[in-house]
Amino acid sequence: MRSMKIYRNWLRSMLVAVMSVALLSQTVVADDPAVANREAIVICLRNMAARAQRFYHTSLSEGGGSGSFAVLTWINLISHPLNAYGSFSLVAPSAANVTLVGTGVETGNDGATPVQAVAVVYSDSVIVMVYN
Repeated sequence: MRSMKIYRNWLRSMLVAVMSVALLSQTVVADDPAVANREAIVICLRNMAARAQRFYHTSLSEGGGSGSFAVLTWINLISHPLNAYGSFSLVAPSAANVTLVGTGVETGNDGATPVQAVAVVYSDSVIVMVYN
């Protein structure tokens, strides 16, 4: 009986510790606008990358690229390349890949230029690099 009581107390302590860490980590991220902006830019790029891959795998007759990114435009990805998180560019679409660049609204780690992320989209994978 005593061991069960010790176990319950230990379990409660662990639960409180885990919840404290979770709440503290959310507060730290929320207090840093650059981190939040960087994460939002990456999420937007990943969503656009998924649309680009869908375009690649869709036939020309259905409005896709039929195995190519070469004719990909912003209209295929989003309605407008600017949102509350930043601006986005479509760079050099080719048959094999397309590069998407997201530039945030918050100043990055260098204290002078905005946060930026780049996604290189292939038919079956996406590479995301975060700068500043």
